[in-house]
Amino acid sequence: MSVVVEKLKAALELQEQEQIHKAVEQEYKEILKSADPPLKFLEFPVNSGKTLLSINDKGEVFCERTCIEACLDQIQYDRLEDPSGFENSRFPGGRCYSKHEDELKVRVRARFLYPLITYVVNLVFRNAGIDMCKTLHYKLNGETKCCMVYDTYEKEDGWFVVPLYQFTSDHKIAHFEINFEGIGSDRCKLQVAGFEFRPIERTVELHDQGLAKYQDIVKAASQPLFYQSHEEFKELLSIGFYISNYKTWFSLNENGEHCEMLSIADCLISSAGGYSSHYTNFISRFPCIFKTNKKGFQVHIRTQFLTPLIDYTVNIVLCNRSTIYTPMYVALRYKLEGESETSIVYLATKTKDNRSFIAELYQFTSTERTFDLEVAFEDYTYNLIVEGILFQPLEKVEHEQVLEDEEVSNDSMQWRMKQGLVSNLLKRFHIYNDQTGYTFVKNGKKSLMLSARGVIEGYNLSFQSSSESRFGEVVVITYTNFNIAKRFKSDVLSPETTYAIYLVYKLNKYLPVLQIQWENSYIYLVSPPDTPIIGQKLDQNTQKPLNRVRPKLDDVEVPRQRSDGWMEIKVRQLQTPSYYRTIYVNISLLTPDYKNIRGLIIDSIEVRPIVAHSA
Repeated sequence: MSVVVEKLKAALELQEQEQIHKAVEQEYKEILKSADPPLKFLEFPVNSGKTLLSINDKGEVFCERTCIEACLDQIQYDRLEDPSGFENSRFPGGRCYSKHEDELKVRVRARFLYPLITYVVNLVFRNAGIDMCKTLHYKLNGETKCCMVYDTYEKEDGWFVVPLYQFTSDHKIAHFEINFEGIGSDRCKLQVAGFEFRPIERTVELHDQGLAKYQDIVKAASQPLFYQSHEEFKELLSIGFYISNYKTWFSLNENGEHCEMLSIADCLISSAGGYSSHYTNFISRFPCIFKTNKKGFQVHIRTQFLTPLIDYTVNIVLCNRSTIYTPMYVALRYKLEGESETSIVYLATKTKDNRSFIAELYQFTSTERTFDLEVAFEDYTYNLIVEGILFQPLEKVEHEQVLEDEEVSNDSMQWRMKQGLVSNLLKRFHIYNDQTGYTFVKNGKKSLMLSARGVIEGYNLSFQSSSESRFGEVVVITYTNFNIAKRFKSDVLSPETTYAIYLVYKLNKYLPVLQIQWENSYIYLVSPPDTPIIGQKLDQNTQKPLNRVRPKLDDVEVPRQRSDGWMEIKVRQLQTPSYYRTIYVNISLLTPDYKNIRGLIIDSIEVRPIVAHSA
């Protein structure tokens, strides 16, 4: 009997909705026709004000809005609050649910749909921190989905109307259970007003302006794509969207070349123990990411839509666990299937949108849209949070080198500048602690050279005589860290000038990277390794057919070999004042893995005006 009663209630509800639907169509059709001037549509509330219907001039319901109040359980209902600071124009008088890092579970119901019409379900929300939640992760009736929030989804009234799901109605009533998962960041705060059910609108045809070639990519899209102009469609392409059931993120670069990012969950090759560490509580494009737990892993990667006959890079994408805009030290070892040589990448740099870190693994020239490879990664000291594998076109290196091209030579311990520069004069002077330095002038700008004994501080320092040093003495570093510390009067430099501070050194042992503590940045003490080129054996990687085989290193300093046999690397910049005062320099350097440095030989510190030379 309980089953019979339940079915009778459902039938009665359908009959009541049908009667209301017909009355609505007839009554408001007449109102629209008799209005002066004629109205294109009319809005009115039903369901005790929790549902808002929009009726067009044909008497048809073309939009049904459901307030968030009608979708919550009692616990969540008690957390509703009145919106402040803006007009609640889409849901007049309605309250909002403020979603922070916690989950939001809702039951959404539409009551006035038309059968056999394709609808889109939109989430309506306001968000002050949209940059922190460009991607929404949710489950709809238990099925995992994602949605990119584009700027074009923001309406004139300040509300975002974001499509979550597209379906064809079978009845006048439709209901969904939607669970918005935690996003791992309290900077993403949504003020959710409700949901819209709206018949899908026709988009522009892509056969115009040469866009027909993207038809197959649009068909592979995982989320509903809405664009009312070719310009909006091009913007979607430049930002990107999901394809292949949320397994791939497709986008175009500035040159119109294809980029593909593959979800790590779809690339992992199962091991004997399997991979069970999948997480979603990090800011990521994909529903699932992978935590390595300090263990090695293997991936099988296959692309679908690369641009043929251009140079590509293969990159591992790591989740951003902080807001520090700096490279991440990884020192990750890996090798390609079939190769005997192991490669290493030391640093991962921020992506342009600051969402993730990427480390360049390989370069290759594409021959067609698809590309297959398998890569094995070794065990790692720390836990890595892997988001995916990114294929992006190779960028040409276009940057400014900041170098001084002075040459020095050793002649019976009397240091002088290169011949022909008669205006270059060395001046010996004493700094604090009776340590010696030299100042010289070129092109009207002063420079400064300081001995290692006078500026290097730390544990287990070893000072040794050296005929190769201009000061006759070097310091050997054997501990995990050391400091460059000095103060001097500003008159030894030129006023109102930008200077670079250089570490002048040699290496007894291989020491690739040092971290500048407190600044959270890194420097290379040796030239970074070339990126392996797929198609060449690693031990035969002598030819360089691509535009560049070294990874692009934004905001990372690399060393140069000097003509006097020493190496130098810039560790900081400073701006001299216009007035006389004391300048303090304190720079802490350490090994990122806290291992001993093992034989770094430091000759001196040089402070020189920045001179830009085009690369």
